[in-house]
Amino acid sequence: HALRTCGPVAYAPLLDALIEQLVRSYDITRLSPFLYAASICVTEYGREPQFAPKLFEMIKALATTSFSFLRSLEDLTRYPDVVEEFFYLMGRMISHCPGPLVTSPLLGSLFQCAAVGIQLEHRDANKGTLYFLESTISYGLSLRESNGTDYQQEQQQQQALHHVLSTEGQGIVQNLVRALMGDLPAYNVDVGNGSIAGILWKLNTISPGMLSQWMTLALAAAPEPSRSDLLSALGSNLGREDFNMAIRAF
Repeated sequence: HALRTCGPVAYAPLLDALIEQLVRSYDITRLSPFLYAASICVTEYGREPQFAPKLFEMIKALATTSFSFLRSLEDLTRYPDVVEEFFYLMGRMISHCPGPLVTSPLLGSLFQCAAVGIQLEHRDANKGTLYFLESTISYGLSLRESNGTDYQQEQQQQQALHHVLSTEGQGIVQNLVRALMGDLPAYNVDVGNGSIAGILWKLNTISPGMLSQWMTLALAAAPEPSRSDLLSALGSNLGREDFNMAIRAF
């Protein structure tokens, strides 16, 4: 509240102390409000390049603490509010200050954790996980369509993101399909940023061949003709609304 009241310019001299306090307090308490406060820091300062290194060090430290006690589905189920705020924090980092995270090994660990988070029977935690995933894939789309001036940096980020998607994406898609089939919760099928349909449509835009392979495997036990209809929709280059309809029809 103090940061938002003062504004980012006036509060900037206090930012280092605030980050240190958030990291230390979260490490001790494991309480989600410290993750929420960190999200505010990212939102307020993330678009200013000079703050990128310290913001990344902050989220890396918070992730280290989170991974120390979020090691299984049972752990994530025990701390749904932490899961929610943790993935919203990482999604906002992708939206406001993506470079350091996209090129870091941390991104792969986040995808591994997200594959578990999708399984949670908790609406807000599930929504936060999907928000992070769709935000990351959206950034991949923006990189592909970019005509930015720093071509080398954008290529590096594209390669890093493609590596994570190719190594961790199949587990994500497998669980998204399980949600569509009713084996896992499906709290948000096609609404807003952070939906099953949104993630699948954007993955299909980025790498249709890779997604087709994963979906074929994930749908192996799905009934006909629903299975064939959905695979056909994937290969038809549908717009977002038509793709949403295909997902709902499944």
